[in-house]
Amino acid sequence: MIDDKQLPEGWTQFKLGNVCKILPGYGFPKDLQGGKTGEYPFYKVGDISKNVKAGHKYLENSDNYIDEGVLKKIKAKLF
Repeated sequence: MIDDKQLPEGWTQFKLGNVCKILPGYGFPKDLQGGKTGEYPFYKVGDISKNVKAGHKYLENSDNYIDEGVLKKIKAKLF
């Protein structure tokens, strides 16, 4: 944590775990990436950056979509 004196005016400092639930991610093999169809968006760090730069409050766009088959193959769970 940083000293409160370094925060911009009007900002409040919180421990991240107090304002959100942090969950581990899943490995996403390159050969399964790039799907434009599928029931589930698979968000990567780059998607977060793009959505923030686009001014979105929530994740709205993903570069990767997966279906039930891929979900099972990578042993991922839906959040």
